[in-house]
Amino acid sequence: MTQKRTFFGNMIIFILTMLLSSCNINRYISTYKDAKDTYMLVDTLANNFGNKRLTYNKAFYKCELKNNFFCLAYNRKDPDFIYEYSDGLYSKSIEMFYINLDSVYVFEANGKYADLMLKDKRVISDFERKVYQKLKELAIKK
Repeated sequence: MTQKRTFFGNMIIFILTMLLSSCNINRYISTYKDAKDTYMLVDTLANNFGNKRLTYNKAFYKCELKNNFFCLAYNRKDPDFIYEYSDGLYSKSIEMFYINLDSVYVFEANGKYADLMLKDKRVISDFERKVYQKLKELAIKK
């Protein structure tokens, strides 16, 4: 009897875990068309669309973004803004902009079930700095 309770308890925990993780995956997929080819400000206090997209990306691409990129660099915080785009049917990319570091981290996933991997690190361009200023101005007006 005790083994049955333990089994059913473990099954309930497993099912709840799967449901909660699948919610973020569904949110990632359902909001991708609105995020594609768009610069998004990441503001955790405002809980804006950019922050939500970053959270969905972390849940969807657990391997590189969550475990390696954010966890190994203990002082790395969320980016100031992000840009998502696609070069093909199964090629998705996200650029993460860190203004104080003057750095852009470019991640890419090639293939239907590919992990998002760090492809490039570069300096922020003048155009991207202007985009960031415009995003901040628009956020203040809201």
